[in-house]
Amino acid sequence: APSYFPILMALGIPLMFYGVIYHTSSFGKALIAVGAVVSLAAVIGWAMEPLEEPMDHASSPDGEEVAVADVTAYEAESGEAEFEEVVDE
Repeated sequence: APSYFPILMALGIPLMFYGVIYHTSSFGKALIAVGAVVSLAAVIGWAMEPLEEPMDHASSPDGEEVAVADVTAYEAESGEAEFEEVVDE
């Protein structure tokens, strides 16, 4: 899915710099504050965005689906791990 955070960043940076140009007025100071908030929100949102959708199954190089094990290190060492076989019908 495309991200809208780069557009927010592209909006926030010019707002800040227009505020720097008109910094002597209260309107300019408000532009600096609004631009900083928009830019900061865009950076945080963009950084927290997942890179891709999580997958339930992995696929082997042959194209066959294989199960992904959800086992902690403790379960694997102690022998308590339970594995289920995934069968596609």
